[in-house]
Amino acid sequence: EQFRVIYELCSFIFDSWMQQRGAVKPSLIKVTLSCIQHFLAWIPLGFVFETNLIGILIDQFWDPPEFRIECVKCLGEIAALHEGIDRYVDKLLYLFSRLIEKVSALPPESIEYETKAPPQHRIYWENFFNQLAIAIAAFLRYHLQAIEAAGQLPQHIVMQSQLSTALGTLVSITQACSNDSTFKTCIDFWHYLAQRLYENMRPPESTTNGSNGLPPPLLLDGGAMNGTAPQDAMQATGMDTSSDGNSTLAAPHSSPTHLGPGGPSCGGGSPFDLSILNPYTPIYNGVMSDVRRVLMLK
Repeated sequence: EQFRVIYELCSFIFDSWMQQRGAVKPSLIKVTLSCIQHFLAWIPLGFVFETNLIGILIDQFWDPPEFRIECVKCLGEIAALHEGIDRYVDKLLYLFSRLIEKVSALPPESIEYETKAPPQHRIYWENFFNQLAIAIAAFLRYHLQAIEAAGQLPQHIVMQSQLSTALGTLVSITQACSNDSTFKTCIDFWHYLAQRLYENMRPPESTTNGSNGLPPPLLLDGGAMNGTAPQDAMQATGMDTSSDGNSTLAAPHSSPTHLGPGGPSCGGGSPFDLSILNPYTPIYNGVMSDVRRVLMLK
């Protein structure tokens, strides 16, 4: 009840700006967005999902560059909500879809801000991609199962390509951004996703020695776990090695990666079809191969 007064004040400022943009100073809009952001983690969910707040944020405050960072901070807080949100899953999926639409419309060169953006704009893009990585990682960490399920419904088939776009955006941010905080956000998410995939890909029956025949996630040791030489490990993960020893980034995989001869095996060497466990396996295989290559080049 106490927050309702604050929310009404923020709504009044937003409405005033939307009705006559020149009537409200941009600095007041930034402060208002920041105020909303700090409340989002603990206010009743109805203020987030049963009002027009999501629409206002994504439709009104993403496109103006001066408000975009504060807007993404708010979206990241909403994406991190994961307790008691079962009745609001559709609203979260809508927000995820709109966010990826906005990300897809960004200038392609913006991710290369460190080399292509004017010096006075680099701090802006660095902060923006830091917050964007937080928002996308939160969506995929807390709501990946809902996104996967929705993507298999005919009415939400576009969700499959949007999931691929979201993962690809995080790969690009991991590769291009040198900011330590941004890189840590990406690495934390890739660790989570690798662990999730590794656990989900365990065969129904374990072998006698407790191993399931699958390699460890990411294979960051260059193949040392299975005795593969570093050069062979780089080729196995899709890394092109030239004669001068330099590595180049290969194109993303479009087909499932085979983990070992004939694919992963269930102890006795018989192939095990991972797509039976998760139809998104082809997407994840390509993405995780790209992550391995990016981290090897870092």
